Amino acid sequence: MNDSTLCINDRQEPFSVSYICAIATAAGYGVEIHNTAINPDRKSIDLTITQYGMPDYSDLKIQAKCTYHHNPKDDYIPFVVNKKNYNDIRRNKNPHLLIVVNVPRSPEEWVIFNENNSTLSYNCYYYSLRGLDEVDTETKTLKIPLSNRFDTCKLNEIMNLLYDGKFIIYDNTIVNLPT
Repeated sequence: MNDSTLCINDRQEPFSVSYICAIATAAGYGVEIHNTAINPDRKSIDLTITQYGMPDYSDLKIQAKCTYHHNPKDDYIPFVVNKKNYNDIRRNKNPHLLIVVNVPRSPEEWVIFNENNSTLSYNCYYYSLRGLDEVDTETKTLKIPLSNRFDTCKLNEIMNLLYDGKFIIYDNTIVNLPT
């Protein structure tokens, strides 16, 4: 490995944002990236997925994370989130999800190329913290269900809920958004 390349932690954030952008773009939505050198992530919002021509409440705020913990336990992936991100996402009045991109340990395996296509490895998962209690500890381990896979179909489902003034809470129950 060349010593001038980014360390794995510095690769994870842009990869997770790019992965989510690929899903949103493939599904036909706009994406606004918030975390840049001149606009650092201070509100636990890395990007916003938008439905153009729709009211602002139909925008989806995303906190993007990446992990190489690719050995799920039973039917979930454990993910440790820090107190600030957890509480920011939990109390945001706008629709806001944590999306965790699960990748192989080796960055060389994150994107697989062959002569017919390119494949992103492995999957990503969403988690709503809406409705959960605030945490006092420095970190919180979430159990993100494998059924919460984030793909174009799930994104369309979530965006349709937003269009109807609804959103999901931590247990995937659908609730009305406050007016």
